[in-house]
Amino acid sequence: MAMSTIDIDRKTYENMRNWGLALGIGMIILGLLTISFSVFTTFFGIILLGIVLAVRGVVDIVTAFTRYRHNGMWWHLFGGIFALALGLLVIARPGITAASLTLLIAAFLVVVGLFKTIAAPVEHESNWGWVMLSGIISLAFGIWILSIWPAVSFFLIGLFIGIEILIQGVVMAALPFTTPHPGKGAGEAYAH
Repeated sequence: MAMSTIDIDRKTYENMRNWGLALGIGMIILGLLTISFSVFTTFFGIILLGIVLAVRGVVDIVTAFTRYRHNGMWWHLFGGIFALALGLLVIARPGITAASLTLLIAAFLVVVGLFKTIAAPVEHESNWGWVMLSGIISLAFGIWILSIWPAVSFFLIGLFIGIEILIQGVVMAALPFTTPHPGKGAGEAYAH
């Protein structure tokens, strides 16, 4: 018995929905694990950053001698040496790197928070209250990080990574239930 196009579309839709839900649940679990082991995640992320910088430095150095022998060789060589040295430094001193990055994150949150808090009522946009609230939250979070820095350095980056993975998992798990089902109108979501 031959299947109609709608039956095939429904089967494909069901498979995609199930895969999306399964991947979303997997991401939620991974996000929770990442948050639970945020110190390890921070350390792993910093080491991975160092490796990426070091490899990039080596590639730039090799490229400087093979591809850019005349024009731009010195810039590529300098950039490669700098990236390699920075990568090795990050690998050798992951604690200092985590503390430095955490300090930069805190400073960023304070500056952005101040800017949003001050600029929101001046701009007089229709949603200025939400922008101001966002600025106040960023400012408070940045000040909180600064108040307990450097102790927060060893878990904050891993916590941020875990929260990002968790949010992506929730979105991935919910998204299949918000897409229209084949054979229904574009405004109707399929969820059962």
